[in-house]
Formats: sequence, C-alpha cells, structure tokens
Amino acid sequence: MTNTFLIKLFYDGRKFHGSQRQPDVRTVEGELLNLLANLNIPVMRIISSGRTDRGVHALSQIVLIETTASKDRILEASRKLVANGLITWAIRLNVPYEFNPRYNVTHRRYLYVENSNFLGRNIDKLNSVAKLFIGKKIFKCFSSYYRKIPSYIDPYRTVYSFKIYNIGEYVVFDIVADSFIKQMVRRIVASLKLYIKGKITLSDIERMLSGICSKALIIKPAKAENLILLDVNAPLTFRVFKENVHKIYNYCCKSGNIALKFICYRVTMVRDKPKIVGIDF
Repeated sequence: MTNTFLIKLFYDGRKFHGSQRQPDVRTVEGELLNLLANLNIPVMRIISSGRTDRGVHALSQIVLIETTASKDRILEASRKLVANGLITWAIRLNVPYEFNPRYNVTHRRYLYVENSNFLGRNIDKLNSVAKLFIGKKIFKCFSSYYRKIPSYIDPYRTVYSFKIYNIGEYVVFDIVADSFIKQMVRRIVASLKLYIKGKITLSDIERMLSGICSKALIIKPAKAENLILLDVNAPLTFRVFKENVHKIYNYCCKSGNIALKFICYRVTMVRDKPKIVGIDF
C-alpha cells in the first residue's frame, strides 16, 4: 500500500540548476530526493506543479510524492526536508491518487521584483500596457521558443491578472495565469521595460501576442534571480510547519537578493497562503 502527499517548498533559485532533475548538477528535485532517501522515505512517484529555470526562486512550489512510508513517518520526516536554500513549510496528507499538481491546480502567481528607479515613475504607463496581456493569448513570442515552438507545447496561455505596483523601494510585476511557457514572465517584463525606453511600440507587443515574433529577437529575458513563484493555487488545504516558515523569513531577511528581501519585508503567510502586505489585504 502506498500513501500520496503534497508539500509546499521554498527555495533560493541561485542555489540550484533549475527545479527539474538533471545529472551531475544540484537541482531542487534532486536535492529533495536525496533528503527523502536520507530520511528513509522511499519515493515511488514525484511530480512538481511546474518547472522553474536556474536562478528563479519559489515560495510555494507544490510537489506530490508517493511513498510506501506510513502517514506518521511522512509527517515526522517532512518537517526535516530542509537543506541549503530549500525549506519545506507545509504538507497535505490524504491526497487522492489521481490528483496531479501539474494539471489540477487552478493558477500560478509570479512576482518579478525590481528597484523603484525610473520604472517607479512609469507605473500608470506600465499598467496600461499590462492590460494587453490579460486573457487567452499566444505567448510563443514571449518564450524561449519564439523561433519555433515544439508541436507538443500549446502556445496559448490564459492570464487572469497582471498588475505592476510601486511598493516602497520596489516595483513589482504581479502576474497570475493558468500556466506559463518557459521564460514567459521574464520576457514579458523585458518587453515592458523596452516599451518604457521607447525601443518597441504597443503595436509591436500586439503583433507578438498574435504570434508574429519579428521583434522577439531584441527581447532578452529579464534576470532570473528577480523572479519568484509566489503561489500555486490548489483546491486543498495544507498543514503549516510554523517553525519552518520562520526559517524562510530568517533566510530571506539575511539575503542580499532583491526578490528574497521582498519576501522578508512585504510577504506574509495567511494560514497556508502567501499574501502581499498592502495589496492582498
């Protein structure tokens, strides 16, 4: 008999070569499997809610694990799934076998954090352009596949909300969608910055959203280390390990990274959900 459970993970993307397992390099999934093995939790199946690139952080990545370990053993061990740059902070036991965090979550929320320099003086202009991205659109041109997208990847994504905020010393790009194509958020941010600088026009952005990628050549993805997977929304509640949440805040407050500093000063946990202070309540 096996048990299936979900965990919520924080990780510092700078410490890993991405989230997906790769040979001979440290990855989030690989480190998690090592921790589970050291705690004598055999893994039959492991599925993340999505992949993040090297350098990209997560505050609330969801991972499903199937094991032959007992529920008591799972609960005891999960608190100890902590390593350099990785902290497990919540768990959900009694997960239906058919639940898949890749396909059965309703949306993902990313934050891209910048210093409030010239961008802070252009918030209204940025938000007017951000509205173009809302809805079901073709995001091929805002991905690493702008030259040619594989046939197995759907170029359409649905963006539910996209807002830019000036919060203290930060400018925050806050985007929620059903899912994201590789480098999508970073290329959207880069395109908005180019628009503010006068390098591309609204018409260029509209053409790219229709799948015409001629201008995509000049859009280089914004820095990975400024991007956070803030939340993955699953129709389930989680048990929170408060002591591990404290470890996350201690880690972020000591970090020199702007995105992790933002977590320290501007993000709080409301039960099992991260919320932005002054925005979400």
